[in-house]
Amino acid sequence: MANGLTQVINYMIPAIGTPRAYVQSGVLSATPVVIDFRNVSGGGIDGQPFRPSGVFIDNTQGTGTLTIVLNEIAYQITCPAGGALNLPYPAPIDLSVRITGLGQATIIFTDVPVIPYRSF
Repeated sequence: MANGLTQVINYMIPAIGTPRAYVQSGVLSATPVVIDFRNVSGGGIDGQPFRPSGVFIDNTQGTGTLTIVLNEIAYQITCPAGGALNLPYPAPIDLSVRITGLGQATIIFTDVPVIPYRSF
C-alpha cells in the first residue's frame, strides 16, 4: 500500500497550522498494514507531530470488510465491502493501528475533526 503525509484543504482548521492527512492506499489482505502514529512525524509541515482526529475510509472497490483496529485499546472500526465511512478518530494521541481487508481501499487519517458519514 502507498502511504504518506500530505496537506489537505478543509474548512475545519486546527488551532495551529494547516490541516494534514496521512494517506494509506492500496490493495488490502488478511495480512495487516500497521501504522504507528508515534513514528509519523509532521513531515516538516508546521513542525508539529501528526496526531489523527478523523478518518475517511473508501472501501467502494473492496470485496471484503475493511477493519481498522486501534491496537493499544482494541477498538475496531469496520467498513463493509462497497461502502464508505467518515468518522472522528476515537483514540487518545499517538496510538498504532492495524488495517485488514480484501481488495483496493483508501484510508485517510486527518488531524482535524471529521463529520460522521456512511454510504452503506
